[in-house]
Order: sequence, then C-alpha cells, then structure tokens
Amino acid sequence: MARGNSSHESGCKPMLAESHHFRGNRVHGLAFSGEIHLLSVVADDIPLADDSSLDVLLVNTKCGNKIVVFYPRNPYARLTLLYSHGNAVDLGQLYDLFVQLKVNLRVNLMGYDYSGYGASIGKPGESNTYADIEAVYECLETEYGVSQEDLILYGQSIRSGPTLHLVA
Repeated sequence: MARGNSSHESGCKPMLAESHHFRGNRVHGLAFSGEIHLLSVVADDIPLADDSSLDVLLVNTKCGNKIVVFYPRNPYARLTLLYSHGNAVDLGQLYDLFVQLKVNLRVNLMGYDYSGYGASIGKPGESNTYADIEAVYECLETEYGVSQEDLILYGQSIRSGPTLHLVA
C-alpha cells in the first residue's frame, strides 16, 4: 500500500485513559487543555455493549491536522478493517455499527473522522483526505502492528477515493 512521504513522527496518540471506557455514543466536541485531549460526549439512553476494548486516539497528519480515531478491538480477531465513512455521518453516529461489525465479522476496526469533520481539526479538502488515511494506516502499522496482509480496506461513497489512493 502506498504511504505518503511523511516527515512526522508517529502521530498516533492515545487520549485520556478514561476514553478507553467510552460510554456515550455521540462525540460532541474536542477540547484541548495543554497536553491533554478531552472528548466531551453526549450519552443516549441506548444500552451499549461493553466497550472497554475501545481506544480513542488523536492522530496527527502530515498536513498538521489532528483527527479523531476509534479503534474497537475484538480479542478473537485476526484481521483489521480500516473503515472510511461517507458524508453526512461522524464517528459518534457510527459507534453502534462499529461494535456490531467488530462482533459479527470478528475483526478489529479502525474508523476515523476526516479533517474538519466531527471532532477532527483542520479543513476539509482532497489533499487532507489523503493525508488522513495515510496517518491512520501508519497508526495501525506502527502502534498496533497491523500488517498489509491482515488489513481490509473499506471506503464508503466519496471516501472510496482516499481508500483507493492508499491501495495505489
């Protein structure tokens, strides 16, 4: 898979330890306080599966943006699905789907909000979407040890473009 010429260090940075026990299902916003990155969450009354296996990360891109990443892990998974969602949704809206995919497909799953969308920082744009997926792929490779052979790529709607860019 192609990776952009990135001069940044691994930008994959876990958020607060509490974020590993994310209980809401909608990300409302992202606030910065020094080195600490906080997610404010709007919780619904919908019961959720135990999500202690969810990592919430803030990933730096080569364009200088910071994107929010969800990584729900399945202890029985061999493969990882890199999920690039389409327009008009964000990670908070996809959380329940991610949990279902993780369980039913027996995969780890990494999903992310693009620069300028959801709680991610930066401006939307074509070059940023390429930098976003490259940063997420690098995070999977360096922080989680996911190899190309164990990765499934999924690009929904307009996000199939960055997915194909990563494959090329």
